[in-house]
Amino acid sequence: MARINGLTDAFVLFISLVFYTGNRTIAQIIAAAAAKHLTPLTLELGGKSPIIVDPKCDLELAPKRTMWGKVTKCGQICISPDYVLISPSALPRYIDRLKKAYEEMYPADQGTALGSDSYAHIINLQHFNRIKRLLEKTKGKVLMGGRMDEERLKIEPTVILVKEGDVLLESKTFGPILTIVELEEEGFIRKACDWVSERDHPLVLYLFSTDEQIQDEVKVLPFGGVGESGYGRQILENTFECFSYERSTVDIPAAAEEKIILRYPPYTDHSFKVECEDSREYAGGWVTGVGGGKP
Repeated sequence: MARINGLTDAFVLFISLVFYTGNRTIAQIIAAAAAKHLTPLTLELGGKSPIIVDPKCDLELAPKRTMWGKVTKCGQICISPDYVLISPSALPRYIDRLKKAYEEMYPADQGTALGSDSYAHIINLQHFNRIKRLLEKTKGKVLMGGRMDEERLKIEPTVILVKEGDVLLESKTFGPILTIVELEEEGFIRKACDWVSERDHPLVLYLFSTDEQIQDEVKVLPFGGVGESGYGRQILENTFECFSYERSTVDIPAAAEEKIILRYPPYTDHSFKVECEDSREYAGGWVTGVGGGKP
């Protein structure tokens, strides 16, 4: 198989279906190659998945779940939360509880996350350095974390408060960086929805709110396997269906020939009427064709 950066038509020439999980750039190369041969494909691309924090939500539970979502596989998973949209009134308590959740999951007397066997490492040195460069380039304020252990390829869960336009908002970090974006208090939910809608489609969107009206409003946002986040479905029966080809067949036995004789030329006024009208009503129950109608 050709290297991905030298992809040719041969890559998809004898492939019935392509299923790709990865980033948008490579997906565009694969999609272009597949299109030449009309090869179907499913793309699971991730994207920057946001968290929207309703100021009136449970600010004890939301940070704990956020931290768990961020530390799972060290953020190296397509549905990992990438950034948080939050109001000024909720931010202090949210950050305080994030720190508390981290300390409970990775106690200092057990080596914190850097020394814990319950915390994953970055997949390789290349991606370790990529995340390190992001942390060096950001102009945001580090609210917690940031320590690194290059020998063990570990980077502490790092929470950074940024402003629009920061490098951390340009692409998916795919690592243990949680970016915080503070939006105005007045009309916060509407502003958060607008923020998400104006950007590339995320694969997942997380909302912390007990308000059903807000839940319904957020549900209409574009996310989940559309646009830049990819297309198609996977997991459990969806994966089986993705790799299955469903087709229908018709078996017309020789014994049925006398019932479909009128479909053969030469046609008469009688045969034309039988073929075109309601055959059950006109011919007393005779059905045009057997097992699916005319070929």
